[in-house]
Amino acid sequence: MRHPAALLALVVTLAAPAAQAETDLAPGSFLRQTQHWDREQRTFMPGAETGEGEACWQVISRSEHEVVLKHVSGEFHPFWSDKVIHPGSEDAWFDSDIFREQNPGKPPLTQIRAIFETVASCHEPS
Repeated sequence: MRHPAALLALVVTLAAPAAQAETDLAPGSFLRQTQHWDREQRTFMPGAETGEGEACWQVISRSEHEVVLKHVSGEFHPFWSDKVIHPGSEDAWFDSDIFREQNPGKPPLTQIRAIFETVASCHEPS
């Protein structure tokens, strides 16, 4: 008969969600949005914001508080734009004021690391 503590440890291990690898914000890395920050619920929600999930980005540069990304592929139509933003554009991304206000003490780029996931490439396999 197995020890109850060992069985409990096994159940907890199997039930624990897999940890997401840390998002690589080094220049040259490719990123896709996989979550978004819900300011009302004060939590990350699965999936990108509406209109933003198909875009794929490459990190151009990074400082302590912002990451400059180049839109490499996919459609990007954020809520704040009347038009679709086409690949080739560059934009600086940083943690929002609302996120920082709701999460004092979090390191810079915490929100960016959480909403993006590193991918191998932004190009569809042929």
